[in-house]
Amino acid sequence: HLWETYNYAIGSATEPGSTFKLASMLALLETGYVDLDDSIEIDGGHVTFYKDEMGDAYPHNIDTTTVQHVFEMSSNVGMAKLVQRYFGDSKKEEKFIEYLKEFNLHLKTGIEVDGEAAPYIKEAFDASNGWSGTTLPWMSTGYEVMLTPLQMLNFYNAVANDGQMVKPYLVSEVREYGNTVDRFPPTVIKRRIASKRSIEKVQFLLEQVVLNGTAKKLKTDKYNF
Repeated sequence: HLWETYNYAIGSATEPGSTFKLASMLALLETGYVDLDDSIEIDGGHVTFYKDEMGDAYPHNIDTTTVQHVFEMSSNVGMAKLVQRYFGDSKKEEKFIEYLKEFNLHLKTGIEVDGEAAPYIKEAFDASNGWSGTTLPWMSTGYEVMLTPLQMLNFYNAVANDGQMVKPYLVSEVREYGNTVDRFPPTVIKRRIASKRSIEKVQFLLEQVVLNGTAKKLKTDKYNF
């Protein structure tokens, strides 16, 4: 028999890809300048930043769509162009990183299991770590950052929990012969990672991904929207 000997969910930080778009969208909404019915050109799913080309995961002929639809269809081009539009100025790139830190994405979860890998979020303008003119659009779609699956999940859990981030834990109670020896209540890491308004909007977006977007096949009557 082959036994699992390594916990990748905790010990391995990788580029999260499109799951990171939730963080990018939350940062955009937190600026107060972006709303779900705003329009963005996605140029048929192809765009060039400097000399680097970016494309959507599947071909389409959509030229302009809404912020909501960009998230529903998981458009790389739409997300990257939105982040570049609102954070691409040299005076604002640092603000995007500050939002990611507000979401605690630069910190370990602190789960009481050995070997949690540290996340990696680049500091703005840090050339020694490869910050360049294309970092922001690629970061917005989940590249040039590193997170463990548990760290990404903990962020999603905070969104589901109306913005309150709780430290992940595996044991809630220890019993001996039916008697409670010790209890481990939830530990709040951060009372609110973002404004109530923004959290409500990304919760709505996540539901729309299942109802109308890339996760339609996962829709089930067992969950009530």
